[in-house]
Amino acid sequence: MLKHTPLVHLGLAIGLSLSLLACQPGETPGTGPAPSAFPEVAGTPPPIPSFAAQPIPTAMPGRNFDGGDAMAEAGMPMSAPAMMDSVSAGPATSERTSSSAPRPGVTAPDIMPPILPPEEPGPVPEAGLLTAGAWSDLQNWPFWLDLMQQQEWDQMPATWGIYTQRRVPVVVRNSSGQALADVPVTLRSGQQTLFTARTNMAGEAELFVDLFTAQSQYTDLQIRADSGQAQATQDLSWPLQSNEPIGLSLESEVAPAVYADLMLMIDTTGSMGDELEYLKSELANVASRVAAQTPQDLTLRLSANFYRDTTDEYVVRSFPFSTDVNSVQSQLAQQSANGGGDFPEAVDSALADAVDNHQWSPTARARLLFLVLDAPPHQDAENLQRLRTSLERAAAKGIRIIPVASSGIDKDTEFLLRMLAISSGGQYVFLTDDSGIGNSHIKPTIGQYSVEKLNDLMVRLASAYINGDF
Repeated sequence: MLKHTPLVHLGLAIGLSLSLLACQPGETPGTGPAPSAFPEVAGTPPPIPSFAAQPIPTAMPGRNFDGGDAMAEAGMPMSAPAMMDSVSAGPATSERTSSSAPRPGVTAPDIMPPILPPEEPGPVPEAGLLTAGAWSDLQNWPFWLDLMQQQEWDQMPATWGIYTQRRVPVVVRNSSGQALADVPVTLRSGQQTLFTARTNMAGEAELFVDLFTAQSQYTDLQIRADSGQAQATQDLSWPLQSNEPIGLSLESEVAPAVYADLMLMIDTTGSMGDELEYLKSELANVASRVAAQTPQDLTLRLSANFYRDTTDEYVVRSFPFSTDVNSVQSQLAQQSANGGGDFPEAVDSALADAVDNHQWSPTARARLLFLVLDAPPHQDAENLQRLRTSLERAAAKGIRIIPVASSGIDKDTEFLLRMLAISSGGQYVFLTDDSGIGNSHIKPTIGQYSVEKLNDLMVRLASAYINGDF
């Protein structure tokens, strides 16, 4: 389980007070333009911190998780499950090929399945077909806390090692009551930094006491906000007496940021084959519409990225941020669904690449990461630590994670995605069966919601974060 070591906290604190570290052209693939491409603007908040990139596993095509490839190399006969795992190439299907960790609700066959006639073709992929809903646990906090008390769900935090219940909501304004955006806010106990986040366009930041431990030892806390021109602090004790945001006032004016970042990180393993072609059309439409709606005084930067697993052709295929919508749409169009092999995929590597290996704007109105997927990460200790480290860094950089759950998501994964959204100040998006496209979609454990067209919903959310229209 990831611990908050003094060294990590010192790095966070230093990172918030220093300028964004320069990254020489060509030093790290996929990082985008060098910092010199971002002109300094007087009155903007301190730039986001910089971290050393986490190691990401190298792709080893053909490898699987039950040793089948090693057996084949040794001339040993493979069992039927191992044979199925070894078939990773070929056309994408709507079900995973592995029987070692099947998709929930799917019984692994003991023998190779028979060849079935082709399914009836679905509608031609185009934007506006997929349907979805959205849910904000942050805006329904009592509902979330109640779920964490129910026997059916109370083990979800321990499953992933993420404990969101100790939330400290903050709102930062100036003396005139105006919300201050992209301001770093730090939660401390004594000299130890517990968590760092940045405010959104409504001045809101989400902090957490010991996000990665089951029991916290901290009771005496302090919140600190720093606009670059002024600082404000407030002492408080845990547990809080109210769920209402703690207000901080800064004698400061913050100049509007001139950038907004929108990243797409998409699972392209074989199990996404039932929806990927539709998602490509939807996401291309979202990119063009958000760009068209961007105010003239704002530069929208887009990045499309794709991931599979360590047994596939690539682990992460990433592209730098760009202002060219056409190039992003072209990158989307060139992708296909293949590989995967077992239920979990390289979600942790995808997040590590997204957070560490791309050059997010040093100051921005919004930094949005739409994570489109249908499976959880592997639950090895190394993978989970990489996931939690990426989550902590995303919050410190003000990157809002907005998961988009596709067909095949199980309950463990649903709750993980919701915790990623909560911890980074994002929302949970999920595809529904209303479109009739793709395999079955799990019904989320939430309150009332509205079914929308996926592209409309994503454009609405992006606009809300960029313009502050919450």
